[in-house]
Amino acid sequence: MGKHFINEKDTYRISFPDGEWIDIKTELSQADSDYIMGKMADIKAGEPMGIDIKLGRLPLLERSIVAWSFAEDGKSVEINAETISQLRSKYRILVFKEINRLTLESQSFAKN
Repeated sequence: MGKHFINEKDTYRISFPDGEWIDIKTELSQADSDYIMGKMADIKAGEPMGIDIKLGRLPLLERSIVAWSFAEDGKSVEINAETISQLRSKYRILVFKEINRLTLESQSFAKN
């Protein structure tokens, strides 16, 4: 697709001082956003639906992280909800920071 559509190959590499790296999407698709919002929906019988922001953190990482350098015993560590949920905060915090920065850049374009 062209410049008007999200290209899954558009990624941003976050490099860490220990030599590790994580690649994230530069922009999430509508399907990604719907998935994350669906995970954040707090539905209780007989009550209006609410949104719980903290429930969106793992889904946001799941949909944002596309590659990483982590390996154990010489084998690449698979990227999935389980491994992402065990990611150390020294990596996770910077990933959230960069996702936020990229999102703000995207939103600033929409405001103009």
